[in-house]
Amino acid sequence: MTLSTPAPEASWTSRRRLLTALAGGTPDRVPINTYELAGRNSLDWYSRQPSYRGLMDFIRAHTDCITNWNPRAATDRYTCEERFLCSDYPVEIESHTESAGSFQRTTRLCHTPKGDLRSVTQASADVYTTWQVEHWCKSPADVDKALSVPYEPARYDASDLARVRAELGSPCGITAGGGAGAGLSTIPQGSPRGITPEDCPGLDISTIPRGEHGLVMASIGDPAYLAADLMSFQDYLMWAFEETEHFARTVAMIAGRVLENLRRQLDCCVLDLYRIVGPEYFTPPYLPPEMFRRFIVPHVTEMARLIHSRGGKVRLHCHGKIGRVLDLILETGCDGIDPCEPPPDGDIELDEVKHRCQARGVSVWGNLELKLLEHGTPEQVRAEVRRIMDQAKAGGGFVLMPTAAPISVPLSPQTEENYKAFITAGLELGRY
Repeated sequence: MTLSTPAPEASWTSRRRLLTALAGGTPDRVPINTYELAGRNSLDWYSRQPSYRGLMDFIRAHTDCITNWNPRAATDRYTCEERFLCSDYPVEIESHTESAGSFQRTTRLCHTPKGDLRSVTQASADVYTTWQVEHWCKSPADVDKALSVPYEPARYDASDLARVRAELGSPCGITAGGGAGAGLSTIPQGSPRGITPEDCPGLDISTIPRGEHGLVMASIGDPAYLAADLMSFQDYLMWAFEETEHFARTVAMIAGRVLENLRRQLDCCVLDLYRIVGPEYFTPPYLPPEMFRRFIVPHVTEMARLIHSRGGKVRLHCHGKIGRVLDLILETGCDGIDPCEPPPDGDIELDEVKHRCQARGVSVWGNLELKLLEHGTPEQVRAEVRRIMDQAKAGGGFVLMPTAAPISVPLSPQTEENYKAFITAGLELGRY
């Protein structure tokens, strides 16, 4: 598919377009973002898959990219996982991987001060995800074991940020050899303990040029989600309902760790955008709105205030039925929300989401569902983009974006064609 679009006004770069919409303003057109298909990160999984190459080239040429990146060592830069429960304390964790049919199954045994915990995950070579087969905790007593591991603040490493920003500034989106680009090669490489500004007295992170082809975004789990994810979903719900005060104490302890780690992350470097993930675990029908108010609102509000105080922006990521908690989400002070699924997967139409968010100066990101991109036709995709534009384009403060990203290899020709149809329709229908 070829696409010819008018040359954008010189001052309207992808960076300016995204930041304008994020702030609730009206850019030259509705920004188009392809979520986790970032486009301008040579080390990203999607950029390294041959079957995605054509689509990624199209994304780089025609959309407004956001690079998903966290200031951690290379081993966990895209998950930003600490060693155990928000702590970098060197607790002993044994790990063993074996084949289980078409999967590689990994069993981990964590030796906590109060006893051992076990988790099991599995992955498949043709699917870009990890399934949690067995969670660390099966009871509140197991949670106490997890919390007995001492807290050691996380270490952060911004040495890769130069490369990331350089690729957002490169016309082709990829720097030669994945390097940092001219004038940026003096930043030291990561070490096992991480690099901080104190390690680099000659390095001023703020002077690294910000590429105009997009933004850099980190993802952070909210404390209540991190507590809930210690258990399987059904066990977590029983814990939250039957042992509510124990659950509350756990969330409070994790919240202290999350905030201290966030302070240190912001001390290391401040990115354009921070995506807070996990609140969907606390939406109806799983838990009532009063538990969302108790466990989500205070901690996410504090996280947002801290990020804002350093000059960053916040996007709250919450799948599912948000209708009864949308006003609570808006209380947190976030700058944007995603992905705002339409009914029946969600419970509120996009125009109502837009109306309520616009009144509070909060941008809306969504809500083209991945299942349509994977299983629909180009005509259906175009009709859906038109519906979305009719509901959310007016008045600015809106970014057209899918609700999720494909995770299978090879990428199907149908999905690729539909992605190109969505982008083309967005460019044609999104001009103000």
